[in-house]
Amino acid sequence: MAAVHVRRPPDPGVAARRRAPAARSRGPALLGQPADTSFDLWSLAIVLYECLIGRKVFAGGDMHQIMNRIRSGRVPEFSQVCPEHDELLGDFFRSALHKTIGRRPASARELRERLLALRPRLAA
Repeated sequence: MAAVHVRRPPDPGVAARRRAPAARSRGPALLGQPADTSFDLWSLAIVLYECLIGRKVFAGGDMHQIMNRIRSGRVPEFSQVCPEHDELLGDFFRSALHKTIGRRPASARELRERLLALRPRLAA
């Protein structure tokens, strides 16, 4: 009996990583900080921020210009970009996107807990 070869669909995570801008996933490294698991949390916070404001934080220009924007460490103050949102959300992003790793949530669990605490305010 001949072997049947079934082609598996590609892993969607792989495709997403291929499409994800390299700058977003390496933001803190561009600031000269040593590799740390908090880089992933920083990247997740950037994605959440972009979802809420409806545009990319570091958009425009070529990759060199985008990398320079990330190196500057300047993310627009959320409460100024979206004043209609609760100030606690601004506090969340101020912490999650802080240039200093020690000022960010220390773990995915902590980031999740902070987001869950905001959920009732976001639903209103």
